[in-house]
Amino acid sequence: MNRTYDDINSMEHGLIISSGSGKTGKSTALHSLAETIPSLRSREKVFYDAVKFDASIYPGYGLVHTLDDVPPGCLCFIEDMIRLFASRGSAKNSTLPEWLGLISHKDIIVMISTQNYSDLDKAILRSQKVVSVHSYMYENDLPFEREEIRLQQALANLEIAHHIAAHPYIDPRAFKFCPEYNETFALDVPEWWSVRHSKMFREVAVCR
Repeated sequence: MNRTYDDINSMEHGLIISSGSGKTGKSTALHSLAETIPSLRSREKVFYDAVKFDASIYPGYGLVHTLDDVPPGCLCFIEDMIRLFASRGSAKNSTLPEWLGLISHKDIIVMISTQNYSDLDKAILRSQKVVSVHSYMYENDLPFEREEIRLQQALANLEIAHHIAAHPYIDPRAFKFCPEYNETFALDVPEWWSVRHSKMFREVAVCR
C-alpha cells in the first residue's frame, strides 16, 4: 500500500471512506489505519454520533454529539453514516455539507464507514479530498451500489478475492482495495479489538 500509505500520511484534512458489506472489516480498517499511519496516530480521536454509547472501550477516543464540538486537528469517526445523515438529505439539511466544507480550515480528517456509497449523499463526495478503502462487497449488494462506484467495487472484489486465494492463512477481512491507486493490501486488526467493538451499538435504543 505504498502510495495509499503515503497519500494518507500526508493528508492534513479530508475524508477516508471505508465501504463494503456487513462484517467485512469496514470499521477495523479505519481504526487500523489510525494506528498504522504515523500522522494519524498522533491525532486526537473522537466519534461523532447522535446517540450515547460506551466509547471508553476505544482506547483514548472521545465522543461528541454535535459537529461544532468536533475538535480541530482530530480524526473524527462517523460509524455507519446513513444512521446519522440520509443519502439525499443535503437539500433538507445542509449541516453536514457545510461542516465538511470547513474541515480544511480545521485540519480535520473524517473517517467514515458505510455499507454502500449509495447510502452517502453526493454532497459529501464533492466536499473534500476523498481516499476510498473498499472491503469485499457481496454479489447481492453490488447492484445497489452507486453507478459511478460499482465498477471500482467490482474490481475491488476481484482483487480481494485473488489475494484471499493467494494468502489463505490471512483473515479474508484484512484485505482492502484503494481505487485511487489501484492497490490491494492487508490491514491488521488492532490488538484491542473485540466483539464489543464490532457490536458497539448493542445497547443503543432505536426508539427514543
